[in-house]
Amino acid sequence: MTTDKGNINTVGDINSVGGNIGISAGTGDIELKNVTSAGNIDISSIAQGSIKGNNVTSGGTTSVVLSQGDLSLDLAEGETVVLHMDDNTAASNVNRVSAKAGGGNTADVDLSGNFIQIGSIVAADGTSPLQVSFKGAGAQKLISGGVSVGGIHSQYGTRIPNLWTNQGYLHVDEGDLVIDDMFAVNQIHVDNSYTNFAVFGGIPVRDGANLVYWNNFNMADSKARSFHLYQDGKVRTKRAVLVDAGRNYNKLYGDNLSVMDMMRERVTNEHGKYTFDSRLLTEYGRRMKAPVFFGMESTLDIIRRQHASDAEIVVE
Repeated sequence: MTTDKGNINTVGDINSVGGNIGISAGTGDIELKNVTSAGNIDISSIAQGSIKGNNVTSGGTTSVVLSQGDLSLDLAEGETVVLHMDDNTAASNVNRVSAKAGGGNTADVDLSGNFIQIGSIVAADGTSPLQVSFKGAGAQKLISGGVSVGGIHSQYGTRIPNLWTNQGYLHVDEGDLVIDDMFAVNQIHVDNSYTNFAVFGGIPVRDGANLVYWNNFNMADSKARSFHLYQDGKVRTKRAVLVDAGRNYNKLYGDNLSVMDMMRERVTNEHGKYTFDSRLLTEYGRRMKAPVFFGMESTLDIIRRQHASDAEIVVE
């Protein structure tokens, strides 16, 4: 079903028992009800126009692509789901995305746009981590607007290679979450039922998060900052700058980071690894029972490089 100019409005459902479905509008909106296919589904707005529908379900690849407009769907389901919104606004929203964890290195869920707002992302099948790709408009690394995912459900975990965005929120309902490189221009919040943490691009602020990280907006491409949120609430990071680990600091963050903050920057920056265990908290958001330990390999390496003697090492 193809138009050069003009809208596509369907009265009833579209169903293909054995083949593929293709719906394309050059310039114009596409409004659908339920679209179902045993094969692939390809829906596109080539030049300008929004796409609105109920459930889009395929037995293969479900692909919805817009050049300029907004996307509104109740469900996008397939073995692979591709949702590309090159020039969209905050009006775009998809209630549920469901895909199979294929076990390869390619994305099972491929999302792009200025604003990516998903109610839930679900691994419907498979015994591998669900691979989810987030990109900005035009396949840029940075998402200029924001990312919001109300719930991630994946028994065998979820892996995101890159999450660079101005504003972000991810909630994990099931499984581990691994992000190979996360960068916030403003701030990103990630949580599950045990732990929450915040990543700031500018000056970090106290906002109730158990862990607060700073990625230094001026050093975006200097390193990859990885985060691993375990299902039990433990957080493991590499090359991420920790500035608050649940302690009740008496100071607020000003325009400059303190000496202690910069020491943490030095320890956890390029080579350091840091692990936070939510079980060290007495209660959610409360003071810690025991200290948090930095990876000793990186700490010892720094001591050796600075030629520090025993008398020069102070344990706080």
